[in-house]
Amino acid sequence: MKRRITKETIKPEEVGKFKNALYEVKTITPLVENPIKRTYILTQAELTQMLKEYETYGEFLISIKVIGGNGIA
Repeated sequence: MKRRITKETIKPEEVGKFKNALYEVKTITPLVENPIKRTYILTQAELTQMLKEYETYGEFLISIKVIGGNGIA
């Protein structure tokens, strides 16, 4: 399977903004009688931990977006 990937060079100071940003993560639990959509608000460290443990979640990841923090809107 080929996936579309774009690359963009960013400035080092942008990396710090993303490291200190908050992220909105949306998931769904699809394989239950009453599916549930969840929204998490996570720091970068919490997001990294969630992704490391992702295979143990019974949820489909449907979106991740930056929602703010340190100059990111």
